[in-house]
Amino acid sequence: MSSPGARRRVAGRGRASGRCAELRGIVVGAVVGALAALGFAGALGLGGVGCSSSDDSETNAPVVATVEPVAETEGDRARAACRDYIDAVCACAEARPKDADIQADCDMAGAKLSGVKMLLELNRSTAADDERAKSAHTLRRYVRSCIEARNALAVRGCPRE
Repeated sequence: MSSPGARRRVAGRGRASGRCAELRGIVVGAVVGALAALGFAGALGLGGVGCSSSDDSETNAPVVATVEPVAETEGDRARAACRDYIDAVCACAEARPKDADIQADCDMAGAKLSGVKMLLELNRSTAADDERAKSAHTLRRYVRSCIEARNALAVRGCPRE
């Protein structure tokens, strides 16, 4: 059974529009701040977050935000980072032909570059903001993976070029 306070809040929903607007501002501010820290400041339309009321229908209008495609320079850097990893891991595989793990990494390294190219194509071809944001996020994860794998080669005994 719900508490009396819960019933009061439901029954008084229309009177709480000032509090709802305040809460909406807090939530939207926190989400936008977190997204800005991650580089996605304009990625989502955040209108309508929080309570709703007939009093503040104008403030509940959805914010129209469009997610821009990944910039060409970012795409170039992404491809370059994965090519750098491919070059380094395959050079290491040539230098250490008896290391089966490095050989396998060299054989599989091309898949990272293929994934980057696929994500760039998806990001530029879709019109849906959520798909564009997801593909940009996944692209950045692939790039991070290429950079981290490249840096990890030194720990594995591969020569730095």
